[in-house]
Amino acid sequence: MANFHITLIRPAGYQHTEAFREIAETLQFGLHSIGHRAEIRENAIDSSATNIILGAHLLSTRDTGQFPERTIIYNLEQLGGARLAPSFYELACRYPIWDYDLGNLEKWKSLQCKYSPVHVPIGYVPELRRISAKQPQEIDVLFYGSLNERRNRILDQLRDSGIRVHKVFGVYGEKRDSLIARSKLVLNIHYYKTKIFEIARISYLLANGKAVVTEGLPNTAAEHGLEGGLLVVPYESLVDSCHRLLQHDEERRALESLGFELFSHRKESAILSNALEATTVMPANPAPAIVPRKLNLGSGKDWRQDHFNIDVDSYWQPDAVLDFNLPLPIGEGLSTQRFGTITLQNNYFDEIISNDVLEHIRNLTTAMTTCLNLLRVGGLFKIAVPYDLSWGAWQDPTHVRAFNERSWLYYTDWFWYMGWTEARFDIAAFDLTLSPIGEALRQQNMKGEDLARHPRAVDHMRVALRKRLLTDAEKQQVQGYLKRPNRNADQLAIAQAQGQNATSGLVTSV
Repeated sequence: MANFHITLIRPAGYQHTEAFREIAETLQFGLHSIGHRAEIRENAIDSSATNIILGAHLLSTRDTGQFPERTIIYNLEQLGGARLAPSFYELACRYPIWDYDLGNLEKWKSLQCKYSPVHVPIGYVPELRRISAKQPQEIDVLFYGSLNERRNRILDQLRDSGIRVHKVFGVYGEKRDSLIARSKLVLNIHYYKTKIFEIARISYLLANGKAVVTEGLPNTAAEHGLEGGLLVVPYESLVDSCHRLLQHDEERRALESLGFELFSHRKESAILSNALEATTVMPANPAPAIVPRKLNLGSGKDWRQDHFNIDVDSYWQPDAVLDFNLPLPIGEGLSTQRFGTITLQNNYFDEIISNDVLEHIRNLTTAMTTCLNLLRVGGLFKIAVPYDLSWGAWQDPTHVRAFNERSWLYYTDWFWYMGWTEARFDIAAFDLTLSPIGEALRQQNMKGEDLARHPRAVDHMRVALRKRLLTDAEKQQVQGYLKRPNRNADQLAIAQAQGQNATSGLVTSV
């Protein structure tokens, strides 16, 4: 595990640094997924970390002094552009260079920089899939970015032909995401005649399943492994292509689906692993890989840096792929990407969280026993599940059970039924989360069990279970339950008793 510091360069009053925000987050989440620490800051350098600089071309000549040796310049600009001053090339050539475009790499090589440039394309991290389409989508074509004559020409032709065009400049973050959600497609037009493929702009759209029409050469998408996932056409065909997609909803939806599928296979974790291996200046003094004391069971999209993340599906890139329907390989070597080969031990974790997971587990008794064993004494098992009277209890076809207040009795009061001989759970916290229906009923002064028992009034149930050791009396209780009955011996004793009674009666009779 190493420390990385992702620096966004922002000159005073310059809002367009936000154009690099999603790339910085992609780097951060990608580094997290392969076991490194990473934080994002603006105009700051951390001498104890490996610094990755985004927007170095925005530095003034007087600001291009000595950076720490462990600094990487990540270029996202088109080389040869008017905005790139000679001082930028001089700065970048003193440090390892990452570049998103293969064409740019040839330019760097011609400059005879100190280090060989490394190709680091933009990849996919699940954390950036965060835009949901809104209905109705009242914007036909969205364009965002700076405007010039060649861009305005296409946009004006679309508008004059009756297409609802929305163009913005200097809009980022949630406001831009809202526009994307309200748009049927996003149009990308080259600003420079060199026509470099703007994957830095398009990647965020593909990660969120948005239909994209982009200017480019026929082989543009194929070179990036995205052929068929976006509509790449010459400048002269942009207007007609937008019209066709807007008139054929099924074709547009197929483009959205394939674009996400293709881009989601470009894992940022793999890209960064290769980039770090190829980079000359590597992080020094890596911190020891220590498995966190918190376990995230069924991490899925809720991957957490400070947890040991476990999921049954490798798609979500958890720290370990394990199925809690089965006993875990306790005491055996387990290969993980973040921590290397580790050995899972019982009584290790301070906390286990499980959000909307237990309802998917068929062999819940095995899973609950595993969690009890993994927790240290006093550790907490924090659970969130859909309430059995809620809409969410059975709307998901992968749910195999629902939960109510009495669903925890076998792990607390009736622990002996589980065969637990050393420890059990106590309920440390309990809470019911009301639905909008429940909130409306609460406003009408419905309370207590009347409210909880009203169908659809409660959405979620949250419970925290605390592990504790069994008392001596409880151990005797469970041993009594586990004692195997000897049916044959019991039947023999009965038969013998009956025989003695029959003999006794016969003697008396005589």
